Amino acid sequence: MLPHSCSTPERIGCRRRPANRMSGLRESLWSCRICFNRQSPSDGRPRGKRTVKTLVLCGGAGTRLRAVLNGTPKPLAVVEGKPMLEWILISLRARGLSDVTLCTGYKSEAIENYFGDGNRLGMHLEYAREAQPLGTAGAVRAALPDGPSGTTLILNGDSYTPVDIHRLLAEHRLNGARASLWLVPVDDRTAYGAVDLGSDGWIRAFREKTPEQTPGLISAGVYLIERPVIDEMPPDCPLSLENDILPRLGRQRVHGVVGGGPFVDIGTPDSYRLAGHIMKDEFARLAGQSSSDRGVEAWARNRLAQSAQTISLTADECTDQIIGAARVIGAAFQTGSKLLLCGNGGSAADCQHVAAEFVNLLRKDFPRRALPAIALTTDTSILTAVANDVGYESVFARQVEALGKPGDVLLVISTSGRSPSVLRALDAARRIGMTTIGLVGMGAARRTQVDFAIEVPNSDTQLVQEALLPIEHVLCETVERFFLEEWRSP
Repeated sequence: MLPHSCSTPERIGCRRRPANRMSGLRESLWSCRICFNRQSPSDGRPRGKRTVKTLVLCGGAGTRLRAVLNGTPKPLAVVEGKPMLEWILISLRARGLSDVTLCTGYKSEAIENYFGDGNRLGMHLEYAREAQPLGTAGAVRAALPDGPSGTTLILNGDSYTPVDIHRLLAEHRLNGARASLWLVPVDDRTAYGAVDLGSDGWIRAFREKTPEQTPGLISAGVYLIERPVIDEMPPDCPLSLENDILPRLGRQRVHGVVGGGPFVDIGTPDSYRLAGHIMKDEFARLAGQSSSDRGVEAWARNRLAQSAQTISLTADECTDQIIGAARVIGAAFQTGSKLLLCGNGGSAADCQHVAAEFVNLLRKDFPRRALPAIALTTDTSILTAVANDVGYESVFARQVEALGKPGDVLLVISTSGRSPSVLRALDAARRIGMTTIGLVGMGAARRTQVDFAIEVPNSDTQLVQEALLPIEHVLCETVERFFLEEWRSP
C-alpha cells in the first residue's frame, strides 16, 4: 500500500471568553464563582495518565447510500427522527463522555454546521478534517498526530449498539491489552467480517466476509487503542483498523469483549431501511433518557447560576461590611480579647470552620501566631446539659455568660436571624459589653440587631449558605493580612 501526501487535519474548537479580573478583596470573592467549563483552563484537556480520548469516525463517503440519501453525508442519515451520528453522541453523553472529536471528511461542513460546538447536546465537540480519505486507522493517526500516553476510544459513525463502555475499559485495563474491541453475536455474518475469539478473551483472527449464512461474532465498530499503537501507524497513509492495524498486533494483544444487541450498521440501503425497526426501542429509551438528562442539567445549571449570581452580588454589596467586621475582630485580638461564634445546623459547622481558621491559620504562606477563637457549637456535654436542664434556647447564652468578657466579640451565623438560641446569645453578649457581629441572610440584620452585620443579598437559605464560605475566608484573610501585622510569625 503506497502512502499519499495529506496535510494534518484542520482542528476546529470553541473559543472561551477570558475570565473577569477584579482586584483586592472583591477578587477573592469573585474567584469563588462557579465555572461551567468542563476542561482545564490551560489547554482544554483533562490531566492524568489514564485519560481516555474519544473519537467518532464519520468521514466516509457512503457511496452505497448516495442514491438513498440524495447527497446527505452518511452520519447525518436520519434514523427514528435523528441523524445516526446524533444517536451515537447522545449515547456517549449518557455514559459520561461529553468531550468528543469528530473525524470528518466527505461533506465535513454539513456535519460541522449541524452539530456546531456541541452545546445543544450538552457536549464539547471538536473536528479533525481529512483533506483526503485516509481510512479508519489513517483518520485516527491524522487526528492524533502526537500526544501523551493514554487510551483512545474510537467509534464508527455509521453503526450503533448499546455498548457498556465502562466494562470495555475495565477489561481492557485489567488484561493489559494494546487494543480491545466490543463484539456482538449475529445469526448471519455474510455482511460482515467475523472475529475468532479464544476462551481467554484474546482475539485469534479476523475473518473476511463469507457467502455462507453462519452465526458468529463481529466487531461492533467500538475500539479502545493505546497510544503506542497509534504512534506505530505510518502518518498520511490510508489504513484500516481491522484490515491493516489490529491483525498485525498478534496474539494476546487485542482483547475482545462480547456484548448483546441490538446492533445496526447503515452502510447499505437494506441495512439503512431496517435500522429504524431494529433500533426503535433502544433509541426511544435514549431519547427519553436524553430529555430527562437535559431537564436535570438545565435545572442544575440554573441552580448553580443562581449561586454564582448571589456570590457576585455579595462581592458588590458586602465587601465594606466584611472589612468593617474584620477591623473589629482584629482590634479585639490585638487587645487580648477573643472571638466567640455560634449558630445552628449548617451554621454550626461554619462556626467551627471559622474558629479553626483563626486558631490555626488560613494560608500556610502567611504564618502568624494562633488567635483565640472558640466555636460554642462543639462541646456536646455542655450543649446537652443546658438543653436538658434549662432549654435549648439557652445553649449558647450560658456559654457566653461563662466565657465572655467586655471587649470580646460574638460572631453569630444565621440565615434567617430568627433562631431563639442565637438571639438569646446576643442578649447575653450585650449585657456583658461584648461587640456583636452577624453573618446573616437578607433582612436578618434587623432581627438580630447586631453591632456589625454582613448581610448576604438573598433570603433563600441554600443560596445564603453557599455565599458564606467565600465570606468566611475573606473575613479571616482580611484580619490576617491587614489588621494583625505585628502578630505575624518571625
